[in-house]
Amino acid sequence: RETGDAVPLLLYNIPQFTSPIAIDTARRLFAAGLFAGIKDSSGDWDYFAQLIALKSEKPFALLAGNDRIALRALEAGADGVVSGCACAVPELVAGLYKAFTSGDQALATQLDSQLREFCDWIERFPTPMGIKRAVELRGHKAGDPSVPLAAESAAELQQFSEWFKTQLPRQ
Repeated sequence: RETGDAVPLLLYNIPQFTSPIAIDTARRLFAAGLFAGIKDSSGDWDYFAQLIALKSEKPFALLAGNDRIALRALEAGADGVVSGCACAVPELVAGLYKAFTSGDQALATQLDSQLREFCDWIERFPTPMGIKRAVELRGHKAGDPSVPLAAESAAELQQFSEWFKTQLPRQ
């Protein structure tokens, strides 16, 4: 309440790291008029569909925060995507959004497939290790890993690195 209407506030549902925001809780918070929207990073399509339905009751900004459902969320009426993967593959995520908004369904579907393949790889590692490795492979500093990898995971990270190097020209 300190900011009044000066700053639009968003709810952030990321149950992988915090307690989930129940739909009834989101409904009450939006009804209170203090929040302008929600970023849902759960990746739970059923939950996201409930947010879409809730949005029809009282409009708010609905942002998909999970790259796996980005295209599906846009097709269902999300207002946008806040992508973690865009740190490593911004042209892939931006291209998907541009293809969707321009009506190029074939290209949007192709880019969504590539994004999901990237997700398949990075989800094998502790967050955000896969993204950081991809950023490094693109020639940018990403900082040291916060935890060392076991030998098996380190070998898999090397496999990811080789795969990612072959994917760069496509993106």
